[in-house]
Amino acid sequence: MQSHALPSAATRIPSIASTYSRSGTLRYRLSMFAWCSVMALAMYYVWRNVGRYLDLSPETYGYFWPKRVWLWLHLSGGTTAVLLGPLQFVRRLRNAYPQTHRWTGRLYLAGLLCASIGATGLFVSTPLGWTTAYAFAVMIGAWLATAAMALLAILKREIEIHRAWMRRNYIITFAFVTFRLAGKIPGLYDLGTVAEVFTTFGWMSWVVPLLLSELLVSARQVLASKRPSPQLT
Repeated sequence: MQSHALPSAATRIPSIASTYSRSGTLRYRLSMFAWCSVMALAMYYVWRNVGRYLDLSPETYGYFWPKRVWLWLHLSGGTTAVLLGPLQFVRRLRNAYPQTHRWTGRLYLAGLLCASIGATGLFVSTPLGWTTAYAFAVMIGAWLATAAMALLAILKREIEIHRAWMRRNYIITFAFVTFRLAGKIPGLYDLGTVAEVFTTFGWMSWVVPLLLSELLVSARQVLASKRPSPQLT
């Protein structure tokens, strides 16, 4: 009996290993597809909303012409952060080029800081009212706070905590893309005044994705956790 059981178990091991290998490959491909999609959307945002400001004329800038320095600071820093962000999350790139990962992370944080300073200079004098200014002030505060937590975690060598806070931070970084993409929805600005629409989507562009992300991560952790064995008394 035992002589037949051993070969059966041995033949099962390669099958299990093959299943895990295929599962890992599928997860990697899905992850790469997701991050390539994020990068494509980020590049589209930069092309449509940043590139036009290379034409340095009052006609192009309109309302932003007197505030162009703040706008340049915001757009240059934001472009740096939104394009470098996806590269920070690809595990194989991190493992293969750790030094590059560190330097691009520093550039990401520098871009984020410049963008937040520029955004502050823009929203404090917005003609859309205090509700819109408040919405973007909270967003910028959350942006800086999550970045500070990610930086503190990596300085303490808490890698998993660092990754969790960077995930939250990039969701807020990408909110500028989400906000602009939402503006393409037909009939959106018929739902209310410009101030009402801007304020609503100023909140929704980062709060909703952040909430969904936290729910998905927590659900995955709960489903992956093993129930403790019952204690025999």
